[in-house]
Amino acid sequence: THTHYTQASIDAHIHATMVLGEPFSSDRPFDFSKQKTLSQIHGLIPTILEGRLTPPPEESYSVHRKWAGVFLLCAKMGSVFNCRPLLEDTLRDYQFTTSSTEGQQIDKTVAQ
Repeated sequence: THTHYTQASIDAHIHATMVLGEPFSSDRPFDFSKQKTLSQIHGLIPTILEGRLTPPPEESYSVHRKWAGVFLLCAKMGSVFNCRPLLEDTLRDYQFTTSSTEGQQIDKTVAQ
């Protein structure tokens, strides 16, 4: 296992990532009002927390709050739209960079 997480926690993180990726997994519109994403993630939190041997990087908390906020907002608004083009555009335009020896990203620039 990774030195910061138990295998159960790693498996729960992988499952959570797959759940979060569901809106992007097809070219069909995703109905956020009928999604079970937040309840599925909520069910994984105890396993993730119990298996975490060290705290995650501080910036990950901000990312998690943003994801939860987006899903909640879209659910409240009853949003139904095709999310896959958003992912494809981001992957096409994003400029990946190298990391420093401390493991922090040097450049987080997104192509215009």
